[in-house]
Amino acid sequence: MRTIVTLLMLMLSLCLTACHNRDPVMIDSTGQTVNLKHHPGQWLILNYWAPWCSHCRDEIAEWNVFYQTHRSKVLIYGIDYDAIPLDKLKREAKRLGIVYPLLTTDPAKLLSLAPIESLPVSFIYNPQGQLVQTLHGPQTQASLDLAINTDEHEPF
Repeated sequence: MRTIVTLLMLMLSLCLTACHNRDPVMIDSTGQTVNLKHHPGQWLILNYWAPWCSHCRDEIAEWNVFYQTHRSKVLIYGIDYDAIPLDKLKREAKRLGIVYPLLTTDPAKLLSLAPIESLPVSFIYNPQGQLVQTLHGPQTQASLDLAINTDEHEPF
């Protein structure tokens, strides 16, 4: 009996350890699973925006082109600051012409991000999964290119 209890405790411990060490996985607006910590060989950019934010709306065209030209080496996900329901999120994305995927839940807590104090704001992760830059305000293709093409990135 003691052996069975010991084995059960060992199995429970292993299960809890495995669950605790899992990378944050989310679902995007297309239903795809997204692993925010494991994206080997690709940059990850998380862009916080809101439909009511004029600067956010102004930069959508830049994000669309950047996404379409860099999708092989950069993962881009938009996050609606107000966390609106998925059906409304899809309608807003269509209305605003957003072509890059959107996350359906806010990853800030999972990634230990600082509180969002202004919009738009974008978090840049290198291919090793390290946060290397935070971009405040509207972005252009040139500023986004610079963010992923500089060799001066030091993890925060």
